Amino acid sequence: MARSFNKRNLTTGDIAKLCGVNFRTVIRWIQRGHLKAFQLPGRGDNRVQVADFIEFLGENNMPIPEELQPTGRRVLIV
Repeated sequence: MARSFNKRNLTTGDIAKLCGVNFRTVIRWIQRGHLKAFQLPGRGDNRVQVADFIEFLGENNMPIPEELQPTGRRVLIV
């Protein structure tokens, strides 16, 4: 998967593709409290912050997808 994720929040579909599981599995992780998420107003779709997803992967000994790994150095100019 060569696609880069420049988003701060991921959908359950994004996470399912990155983990190679069905999106319902991701929803189950959220419902059971394994993966931190928030619901959007209206339909109540779930979103997961990238940082929370990376933390979840680490806690469950799952590899961090290449698309989510930092690319290059970031410089802070003060």
